[in-house]
Amino acid sequence: TSGLASGSTEDIPGGTNYTIRYNETRFNTTGSGLFMVTSGTRLTAPREGFYWLGFTHLWDNAFRDGAAASFIQINGATVVDQDATPFTSGANGVQHKCTTLHYMNSGNYMEVLVNTTVSGIDILHSDNYSAEAFMTLHCVSGGC
Repeated sequence: TSGLASGSTEDIPGGTNYTIRYNETRFNTTGSGLFMVTSGTRLTAPREGFYWLGFTHLWDNAFRDGAAASFIQINGATVVDQDATPFTSGANGVQHKCTTLHYMNSGNYMEVLVNTTVSGIDILHSDNYSAEAFMTLHCVSGGC
């Protein structure tokens, strides 16, 4: 998985699709470079097969009236899952999360994008909560 380092935030501009930049690798156990901090946004499939893809993050609790959407996008084009929420003033730490099973070819990548109607809202990370994206090989094509 990849995530935001403890104590960091990701400041989200309003009115546009924005790709989350993760700054920490957590469990890159395959040794295949699923996620590299230097790329910052992509989890890349090292081989073809079916992958569990997902993310979870917490929006800042200082949200003003508006709405936000978060989604998984494949190869910069295809949205395969999303979560959307209207917010009211003072909403207390609204969480977005998605998981989906998706076939990926070797070299395909996923990114997590967000869009909000309110500028300057953060996605948070603290010692108690972590913003994460993940990709797990479920089964190899032909062997499922």
